[in-house]
Amino acid sequence: MLYVTRLGGPISVVDLEQKIVIKEIDSGSMPHRLSFTNVGAILFVVNTGSDMLSVIDSRKHGVIKTIPVGDSPEYVALNPDETLAYVTNIDSNTVSIVDADADKVVNEIPVGKGPYGIAFSADGGDLAYVSNMRGNDVSVINTTSSNITATISAGGTGPHQMVARKPDVEIVRIEDNNNNNNSSVVARIFVEVPDDREEFARGLIFRKHLLWNAGMLFAFGDEEPRRFWMKNTLIPLDMIFVDSSSKIIDIKENVPPCKQEECPTYPSKEPAQ
Repeated sequence: MLYVTRLGGPISVVDLEQKIVIKEIDSGSMPHRLSFTNVGAILFVVNTGSDMLSVIDSRKHGVIKTIPVGDSPEYVALNPDETLAYVTNIDSNTVSIVDADADKVVNEIPVGKGPYGIAFSADGGDLAYVSNMRGNDVSVINTTSSNITATISAGGTGPHQMVARKPDVEIVRIEDNNNNNNSSVVARIFVEVPDDREEFARGLIFRKHLLWNAGMLFAFGDEEPRRFWMKNTLIPLDMIFVDSSSKIIDIKENVPPCKQEECPTYPSKEPAQ
């Protein structure tokens, strides 16, 4: 399915196989930015003309709820764990934070002049960047405290949309073709990097979704035997242990979640860093 917004009308739902519009959804006046959950079940759309955020069931193609936000909302983006929707309000110079489960505004943050685009930090979403079109700068929001931590020049006038590139690692497997000709197979994994003790301890617990080529990189200061567990982890994970020379020394595949009080630990076969 393809969802198309039109400034002068409802949202069109296009069946890509039949190549026809199968339904129109009246979400509000001047629907603008669309944002799906990772699995595509829920669609968020801002209605610039009616100062509303609409929550749409993408399977039934119907509005679940319409939530009042600030003046002239322009952009909506979900934080990495999809618990909150951030909405920029260009005419009230604020960002509305919406609880994605309760479908209600839980905070309103004053930012710069004319906020428009949103991007989350690539290492887990602890920072949100908001482009201020009329102020020609970028506001940096700490998503834990909801405080503005910095204002950065955009380098020009009218900054719009933004994207933050995620850090990545390459996993290379060398294959011997039995004729002394080696070939390599490369997998690129986009990683989050915890940068404080709280993030390090939290890891990937309580996450409901993780893209197939995404993960978290735990970098230690020394090379020692390591143990991890899956307590309060909701999705199965692969654990890849790497030594100080960046060589993989052990892999635990498809480790199951553990919701019990006592959970098994998974040690590396050799010292890892």
